[in-house]
Amino acid sequence: MLDDVLRDLEKHGESWAKGKLAAHAWSDPAVVAFVSSWLEERSAAADARREAREEETLSISRDANSIARKALEQAKWANRLAIAATIIAIIAMFIAKS
Repeated sequence: MLDDVLRDLEKHGESWAKGKLAAHAWSDPAVVAFVSSWLEERSAAADARREAREEETLSISRDANSIARKALEQAKWANRLAIAATIIAIIAMFIAKS
């Protein structure tokens, strides 16, 4: 009997099972317990997948932040070099005019 219930659960999914539970469609306490347990397992699995995705997102964000920091530092150095080159060019113009 529980095999039939399991086939129905897998065929119709969680929403269907929740609706059936709410409507008290099953009178056998063993079936109700089985369906409730099945829903809890599905919920726990979904929670675990969601947490894994969140951890992956956090890891990617940390990596991106590290890359952005390095890029900012390189941009600062490039800016300093551009300023130094401009100053040297101005000095060279004054030297060339004299």
